[in-house]
Amino acid sequence: MCWTSKQTIGVDNNGKLNYGDEAWYTTTSSSNINSTPAALMARKSYAGIHTVLASQAINIERAGMYDFRFWMKRLALNGTDVLQVWVNNRPDTVGGIKLATLHNDIDESPIVDKAGWYKYEYNIPLSGVTYIVFEAIANNISFFYIDDVEVFLAPTCRKVKDVEWVDATVDGGVFRWKKAEEETQWIVDYEVKLGDEVVQTIRDTLSDVSCEIQGLESATYYSVDGVVMAYCGGEDKGDSVAFAFEFMTDCEAVVEFPFVEGFEGEMFPPKCWEQWQIASPDVVDSTSQGWGRNTILTNYINRGSASAQLYNRAEGYRHILVSPQIDFGEGGYRLSFWQYRNNGYTIKQKEGIRVLINDKPTTEGATELIYIKS
Repeated sequence: MCWTSKQTIGVDNNGKLNYGDEAWYTTTSSSNINSTPAALMARKSYAGIHTVLASQAINIERAGMYDFRFWMKRLALNGTDVLQVWVNNRPDTVGGIKLATLHNDIDESPIVDKAGWYKYEYNIPLSGVTYIVFEAIANNISFFYIDDVEVFLAPTCRKVKDVEWVDATVDGGVFRWKKAEEETQWIVDYEVKLGDEVVQTIRDTLSDVSCEIQGLESATYYSVDGVVMAYCGGEDKGDSVAFAFEFMTDCEAVVEFPFVEGFEGEMFPPKCWEQWQIASPDVVDSTSQGWGRNTILTNYINRGSASAQLYNRAEGYRHILVSPQIDFGEGGYRLSFWQYRNNGYTIKQKEGIRVLINDKPTTEGATELIYIKS
């Protein structure tokens, strides 16, 4: 079929194994092909064996004029077998240009969510007689499978890369991407949902590699999904790149007083509150639970139907509970809270609540107002 296959490096434990021109071969097994009727596979081999598959000669007029794509079956292996992808002016890797290193294992680079077939595309940076070369480097774990290799004219407008979430804001959030080449505009098309309800549908052309979602409610969970395309003028657009993110908008600062939190709601911490723990340097205790909501021990509720309760505490652990941001304006405000105290346990003499204020939601650099023993 004008393709060539050979083993280039490696022997087995006895120094005898050499697959020669049968290192790669055709499979028609329905579980190992991307499209009918067949795919190519490299044999499962001992660690360190290299097997090379080279395409037929391709005559390319100008470097960069063509792209190629292929499909590779990625597996859940816990292994380090890799497929290296090359282009060269001869049917092997010597003096060639390595375009990619793809692991068989889905948990290795490039990481994917689940086993299955994945498409990979690359530009061919050579001219003249050119070969696409696949080099399977085995680690005695599994076979390699590739299918549907295509060579085609490179698009004039390429697709963007690496769409990622940046951060939430009070009324939305920001996502960004990397430009494909030298394009200066991008088309974004997305929907924002609150649960199953679509609350925004946006299609826009932007001149920056980021997009800000606006007009949402603060302190609320949303999801967004859509596509980004490079725009190169007229009808020339890059392939769409899909994205999907879930996020919670930031909390607005409290500006209305009196501000009261009685921990009556079922959510704990309440919306816009935070909690975390600082472990003891001397004690490791995975049962140290931190703060929670008490509705059962009524003796420990000052009023209403609930209170904040610090559960099991390993000695030396510090459990932090932080209120929402509060804008005191010009000042003149007082803080009050109720704390249940008793003398029933000697351990209580080592416990207490330290009350701090800070301009950020951490204890670092905070001002201590008071320490109250339990």
